[in-house]
Amino acid sequence: MRKALFCFFLIFPMLTACSEHVEEPSLYTEEPSVALCTLDTLEQAYRERLGRFDVLSPDELIYLSAQLYSELKLEELVDSPYDETDNLLFQCGTYDWHDGKGERFQIGVSRQIWIPDEDEPYELSITMYYAPVAYNGPRTIWNIDSLTAWQRDVHTTKGYKLAQKQGPREFEIVFGPV
Repeated sequence: MRKALFCFFLIFPMLTACSEHVEEPSLYTEEPSVALCTLDTLEQAYRERLGRFDVLSPDELIYLSAQLYSELKLEELVDSPYDETDNLLFQCGTYDWHDGKGERFQIGVSRQIWIPDEDEPYELSITMYYAPVAYNGPRTIWNIDSLTAWQRDVHTTKGYKLAQKQGPREFEIVFGPV
């Protein structure tokens, strides 16, 4: 039986007009450029940016997730009348996935993308794994107005604070249909 305690923070941002992508010389930028991309190039961009790290800190996970979310917009969603087609989700909890690794505490950010005429959403998840800790969530926040508010709310969670107190063992990127 899988034990799972988790918390979710979901943001439904408004789609904005996008321009051509301009390569950023630095990982951290004040004003990110915006690029239109496909699902394949979205995954490639995430893997390239995150490939610069052996291990992420919780701050880097949240910052990079928000930055990539702001920079990369999907071509398939530009004309979508729905705000909830591209969502950013923070999750934390203690799980035993029965994968031989035992119970572990984890935090993660998932980008869930609903492509028109597709039955299931796609999800690009970045998950950081830690030693198991007692976690008594869940906490849920829906309909956050901005990435700044989302980041602020994530930073106040018990799960985020627990992750800051210990070093992650590993992180993984998973992409595909949910």
